[in-house]
Amino acid sequence: MPRLFRLAGLADVSVTPAAILGNAAFWRILYQHYVDRLQDQGTLTAQEATQWWAGLEGPAQEASFLGGAVIFLTAATIAAFGDDHTGLVMYDTQTAPAARA
Repeated sequence: MPRLFRLAGLADVSVTPAAILGNAAFWRILYQHYVDRLQDQGTLTAQEATQWWAGLEGPAQEASFLGGAVIFLTAATIAAFGDDHTGLVMYDTQTAPAARA
């Protein structure tokens, strides 16, 4: 991501690692779509999916489950030109907007 930000003309690019922690319910919400898709593709059977979810829910019922993931937050400054009264901000009109943000 930092390279793409720089190629887009952004300045002051920074990357900050962060950990996301969540209980089993959080991870089920996060992964449900992917598990469903794997079943639709025939990669995962319904029984295998049920067993996988049980592996999360068993420890969760005992209050001994905590899942985590590392993410990298990338930030940058958009180049702008001007003074206290007028300014110019340039936008890239070729890049499609994100479907979800």
